[in-house]
Amino acid sequence: MNKKLRIVCLVLAVLMLFVSCNGKNGATTSSDIIGGNTNNSSSSTDNATSSDSTSDETPSGETPNITPDAGNEGVETERKLVGNAYTSGFPIVKDKIELTVMAEKTSMHGEFDTMAFSKEYEKKTNIKINWELFSTSDRNNKASLALMSGNPPDVMCMIDGLSATDIITYGGQDMLVPIEDMLSQWAPNVKLALEQNSVAKKSVTTPDGHIYSVPLIHSVDDHTIFPEKMYINKTWLENLVLPMPTTYSELLNVLRQFKNGDPNGNGQKDEIPIATSLFNVMLAGAPQGLAWDWTTDRMYVDSNNKIGYFMATEAYRDSIKFYKTLYSEGLCDKNVLEGKATVAGKARTGKVGVFTAVAGTTTLSEKELKNYTMLPALKSTADSKQTVWARQREKIYPFAFVITASALKDKNKSKVEAALRWVDYFFTTEGYVFEQYGSASSGFYKKLSNGKLEILPKKTDSDRYKIAPGYVLPSWYTLAAKNVWAEKDASKMTEADKFFRDIDEGMSNSLYRPLIQSKFIPHLFFTKVQSAKLNTLADPIHSYAYNTGLAFVKGDMNIDTGWNDYLAELKRLGVEEFVSIYQSAYNSYNG
Repeated sequence: MNKKLRIVCLVLAVLMLFVSCNGKNGATTSSDIIGGNTNNSSSSTDNATSSDSTSDETPSGETPNITPDAGNEGVETERKLVGNAYTSGFPIVKDKIELTVMAEKTSMHGEFDTMAFSKEYEKKTNIKINWELFSTSDRNNKASLALMSGNPPDVMCMIDGLSATDIITYGGQDMLVPIEDMLSQWAPNVKLALEQNSVAKKSVTTPDGHIYSVPLIHSVDDHTIFPEKMYINKTWLENLVLPMPTTYSELLNVLRQFKNGDPNGNGQKDEIPIATSLFNVMLAGAPQGLAWDWTTDRMYVDSNNKIGYFMATEAYRDSIKFYKTLYSEGLCDKNVLEGKATVAGKARTGKVGVFTAVAGTTTLSEKELKNYTMLPALKSTADSKQTVWARQREKIYPFAFVITASALKDKNKSKVEAALRWVDYFFTTEGYVFEQYGSASSGFYKKLSNGKLEILPKKTDSDRYKIAPGYVLPSWYTLAAKNVWAEKDASKMTEADKFFRDIDEGMSNSLYRPLIQSKFIPHLFFTKVQSAKLNTLADPIHSYAYNTGLAFVKGDMNIDTGWNDYLAELKRLGVEEFVSIYQSAYNSYNG
């Protein structure tokens, strides 16, 4: 598989187990989508849904015990007509209906109306989708604008464009349809996904017990769980006879040698010792044993379930001093550090000794890839215990799909039931592949004689997103869905293939996985009052913390004499109340 394609697929493909739909009473079977026959081993609805795997015994906010990776070949239910909708199989409705669906169209997507996915799924389901599309930049405000208009689309696929507060607010105003009592009959595969992932179920269940959304779930515990990775030029280490660094001080020594020792041997002082963003989670916090998250208001949770604000900790102070040394000694690319240039852009020059990168997106040429290996997770000192922040929270997007009150206007058409059936198929392995890559007849992949799938030569993401919408719709990605793809013949592997197999995936699993944090902050529900207060506090606190940290790094402020004043100002801005709101919501989540 193409290097870039494979990695992007792993990062963006979020969630899914697979169900085969029953083909009774004239219904088509799910094997009609992928092509060829599938051996379906369906369990009864009672057996599939009576599982007690959604147990509160899994501590909330800890790594869940997810068990669907053996594969779900389908929740089989009796096919019967209720109103205008069938309870299982295809087509979904007796008389053709139209659903208006809001979804994101990225710069890579083709036209949704004409892509193979839309045409084939309309034929299969007897449901025509009228797409209301929005750009990525509009994601955060599109949902609220549509709901406040009084005439929203029937279905909204928002990925993370809806917040927990939105769900409570609009659900409480009867603008969203509660679906918890409908899942058994109309979305048994979604129900199964929630039963097998207690964190996902808690994340979609409001404090009053309602479920208004279908999540997007990533149940594959592969290397993409590590959102940031560190790479080091092993050729430069060898040329200068330097050991692999394991601490801040050892890394600084290596970077000084990279700067002054001419490791690329061209006689010029053109090396960039390190390219990294300011306060990267692998270089700030992790070396001190704190796994914090930009997306949860810079909060972390410790082993005692106590929430803290990372930028008010000694770990933050320690990391500032490390970054200050990078900056003052000219060991880092200052434009990258200040967000004026990208890590990827600098890394592609081949003149960088160490760089941080989002999982699987190094974008180096094959010539340069052979020079790099993975840098182990650093310790701040030889005596400290480091950790690695993993993408636990981001494995679940709880509010990826909602049905609005607009779908209730003509109950004779069974739009709500049809919408649930429509999305439920994507919670099967087969449906996941179809939603992500289209059918075999779409020309992106082929089915091999052993039943595995293989991407056709020279096909890229640009081709893929002309065929199918992919991750902008909810789905359930599991090991079963990952394993439908054939392994590439080792003799045909490029240097890039080997790098991503052995370094990007192999070494991150061996070096980082043992250090993964055991607790994380999940998606939390806040009250309206709490949400309003968070919105008031967040920007002033974050802006002050980051900008003051940058001033400390650049030497515009003295961290030794100014630290206590910095903490006092954070307190004045309300950081203690900020943390207490998170603590209260986290305690409620844990019950």
